[in-house]
Amino acid sequence: MTRHVMKLIWNRKRANGLILVELLACFIVLCAVLTTGLDMLRRWQVPLGFETTDCWEVQITGGSLFSLEGEEAEAAAETVMELRRAVADLPMVEQAALVFNAPLSDMSSITASRIDGQEVHMQQVYLEPEAQEVFQFDLVAGRWLEEGDGLLDYTPVVIDRDLGRRLFPDENPLGQLLPLVDREGNAKEAEGPEDIRRIVGMVSAYRKNGRLGESDIHAVMMPNRMEQDYLTVSNIDFRVAPGTSGAFEEQLLATLRGINPDWNYIIESYAYRVADRQLQQLMPLILVGVLAGFLIIMVGLGLVGVLWQAVIRRTREMGLRRALGATDHGVRRQIIAELMALTLVAVALGSVLFFQAPLLGLTGSIGYPVLILAAVIAAVVLAAFVAVCGLYPSWLATRVDPARALQYE
Repeated sequence: MTRHVMKLIWNRKRANGLILVELLACFIVLCAVLTTGLDMLRRWQVPLGFETTDCWEVQITGGSLFSLEGEEAEAAAETVMELRRAVADLPMVEQAALVFNAPLSDMSSITASRIDGQEVHMQQVYLEPEAQEVFQFDLVAGRWLEEGDGLLDYTPVVIDRDLGRRLFPDENPLGQLLPLVDREGNAKEAEGPEDIRRIVGMVSAYRKNGRLGESDIHAVMMPNRMEQDYLTVSNIDFRVAPGTSGAFEEQLLATLRGINPDWNYIIESYAYRVADRQLQQLMPLILVGVLAGFLIIMVGLGLVGVLWQAVIRRTREMGLRRALGATDHGVRRQIIAELMALTLVAVALGSVLFFQAPLLGLTGSIGYPVLILAAVIAAVVLAAFVAVCGLYPSWLATRVDPARALQYE
């Protein structure tokens, strides 16, 4: 049966060529959409490492604020500290902290190094010890940052667990120094305490860009030093008591403006930020999915039309089969079998093309297990879709009157 079906397909290769191209394009698009969706599902299952419920943030904005130097910068830093204390003293606020490169923020401070020949991306996060009470980081080993850490002759850091395993696979990361290397992976000499980074604790994760963001960027959390310029661009993140409504924003804004009315303040809840970030990350998948849906529908309509026309052109063949005793089920099975054989060829060719994507660097950190699963699901979906599209043409083939075929003989 298989040999006979493949022979029929080959004998009608010109007519089947268009169907094969359509099925091939459909399979590639399905693989791309499913790969993205499966990768997002994998990311969603990885823990964030912090809590954003009841968390808010005050962003201090103003172009001239970030370009201050000398005494003006020190005065701005003191004002930022005063603002932070004022926020923490509000009755509805449980804790507040200065955080540079806060979760889900647009700020970013990523360093790239090569360790053991592989590129490692590390997110640098500067924060006060109180940030632990604000975001409730999942500390799994060692200690958290403490008051006075900024005065040590080295910089204590807290890293995520995956970075610890990657840097020290056979040793306990606690107490170790972070390797100081340049972008080429060559060792560098420390030039000051800020370059001597000793690991004092580990958190389970720090997914700065949310559940759907990249999960292969590791976190290095360090004390927020008073004398460093990034203090003047820190955000004030704080946790409010459960059940606090957004009505407190007016009181908060009045408190901030009472200290420095010349600066601009943006108050934003993390609940809104999480929803907005997830929508941004899902939007490309939604758009591609909609386009893929339209493409598949168009392919389906074209497939039904082509098969319908093919059945009409094969009236003699179908009628002769009926005259020789073929049953309705046998005729339908032949039409569906030809479609499944074409689908199999399209899946085989598409898989060869699709699995070249990692070699061309088109899949990023997505591994072959995800690609294989996406290809399998795409093949099953495509086969089911093609079978549904072939139901009417195959039924139409069974309506051919054998007498119409015999009159040509």
